[in-house]
Amino acid sequence: MQCGFENPDRNKFCQNCGSNLASVVAKNENNPGVGTTWQVNPVAQVQSETTSWQDPTDEINHNDAIASLSEDALDEGEIAVSIEPDIEPDFDNAANQDASIDLDPELERKEDINAATADVVEASDLASEIHDIHAELNLDNPNTSDLDAQPINAPQLPVMATAEASRAIDAKPRLISMRHAGLTNVGKQRTHNEDNFAISSQITTHETPNREVLTTLRGLFLLCDGMGGHAGGEVASSMAIEKIVEKFIPFWGNRLPGTKKLREIIHAANQSIFELNESELRRDVGRMGTTLVLLSICNSEVAIAHVGDSRIYQINASGLRQITRDHEVANRLIDQGVEATVALSRHDAHQLTQALGPYDNHQIEPAIAFLQILEPTLFLLCSDGLCDNDLVEQNWETYLLPLLATDADLESGVKKLIDLANTINGHDNITAILVNCQVEPVTN
Repeated sequence: MQCGFENPDRNKFCQNCGSNLASVVAKNENNPGVGTTWQVNPVAQVQSETTSWQDPTDEINHNDAIASLSEDALDEGEIAVSIEPDIEPDFDNAANQDASIDLDPELERKEDINAATADVVEASDLASEIHDIHAELNLDNPNTSDLDAQPINAPQLPVMATAEASRAIDAKPRLISMRHAGLTNVGKQRTHNEDNFAISSQITTHETPNREVLTTLRGLFLLCDGMGGHAGGEVASSMAIEKIVEKFIPFWGNRLPGTKKLREIIHAANQSIFELNESELRRDVGRMGTTLVLLSICNSEVAIAHVGDSRIYQINASGLRQITRDHEVANRLIDQGVEATVALSRHDAHQLTQALGPYDNHQIEPAIAFLQILEPTLFLLCSDGLCDNDLVEQNWETYLLPLLATDADLESGVKKLIDLANTINGHDNITAILVNCQVEPVTN
């Protein structure tokens, strides 16, 4: 059901109500396929669409997302919450960086990788390399990760026999719960909201030849902060999300896309905005653009990518860790050897060095990394309207740490974050996505 708002022909989602403007593909009764729920800001009405996959060997179970919209929440902004169904007998009791990495012993290392930023543990960089080689062995053929950092050396990993590899995979932690909530708000000083976000979650089950039932949890979380000219920012952020969703759908399989494929997906989004800028003869500050943070989860494996200054934080028992690094002038100068105090004192210190849309793909290099979840973890994706002025770093123990619990109220938690940002900041649009992940410990 659509609200009647007149959208541009290129829109796939209504800018007013968030409903899907494209026709919904019906699920084939002879082939259950995969049910995927997309929640796209604005989420005044949560719509679901079903996409069919040609895989008759899989028996797929999927619960559509549950959206809870209170009158108070609607006064503050649009909120979307999804809770996954039970997948184990005691699953009811499971809940927009200190991750430990369990390396896949199937993979053979081919070259050194680039380490992540100072805020990303070395192990996550090694996982990026291993993940890419894993994808290459499965015809994905990605390149190595290109994060802003110094190189480290990874150990040689021999290819293991099938039985040994199977046992190693079984030893990995298993994601048993993935809950999430997202909220956006125009802020106190803006007249319209240029932020956009999208959430997709999916549960699939299939039976192996030995009648073992395997369950996979997947999630895709996108947040974009648009900018540039009249009606430009919201268009750019919406286009980026639509294009990434479109290109990401084929990878709702057994693994995450590798570095090369993630880069191609992000470049496709950049190119679509760039071409619109060119066709409309937009120049200088009138050129539309957007930041991007992407978090994708498949079981306990995680891929992150970003362009610009929107951020992803990770919270676990070890504390708070920022796992993206802002693409800004100050950070670029620091990488070139300029002292931090000098770089940060510049008037353009926080000017973006990368964004989707203003330039062609030759000037866009998304930062990409891979992690693995080995313990209860909370991810926060946010636009700079929330994280400016060290708001997250100064308030995480009060506002984020309690949300690590298995029964945490994420809907209430994300609303409190937005309220806090409007109290302390309020100068910009504010968007946040919370993702609570619970894993089953590895047992020997």
